[in-house]
Amino acid sequence: MAIYYAAGGNSNQGRVVKVHRNTNTTTWSSTSTNATFFNDSISPTASGSWFIINWRACLSHSTNYSLYIQMLVGGTVVGGRGGGSYQSCGQSKYNENYGSGHLFNAGYWQYSGQYIHTTTNSSSWTFQLRTRSQGGTHYFNYAYGYNDNDRGYPRAEYYILECEGS
Repeated sequence: MAIYYAAGGNSNQGRVVKVHRNTNTTTWSSTSTNATFFNDSISPTASGSWFIINWRACLSHSTNYSLYIQMLVGGTVVGGRGGGSYQSCGQSKYNENYGSGHLFNAGYWQYSGQYIHTTTNSSSWTFQLRTRSQGGTHYFNYAYGYNDNDRGYPRAEYYILECEGS
């Protein structure tokens, strides 16, 4: 329901109408180039909605390789290397093996990103986040050489604010 202001305007556009959210607390490792950790169907409440996507994930990977995250909307890469005009949806990390390597084998990186997706209809669409590895092994929600469950594992999560279109 719109809010009407004394000056004559209203709040018909831009209001948050729904929050879509998910978390992933599993731990796993992979040598695959791509490993998907979110693959969710998003059902809009109306046509023409805007979706403000925020996400984070904690990963580590073996030294001397790089790792980044790709975001896909409807099966198309929209962020991360290989996405359209190469817009960013997070960081790319390269772990170089030097010294004791403790920084890389006992820690993990937090990757995060944002994106705005708009629709012209009320059809469901698929939201995916996946790793993109340049080799080696990557580890989801824990450090590759130091699996310290006593401190608690991190978690991957996203929330998507669905707003009325403008």
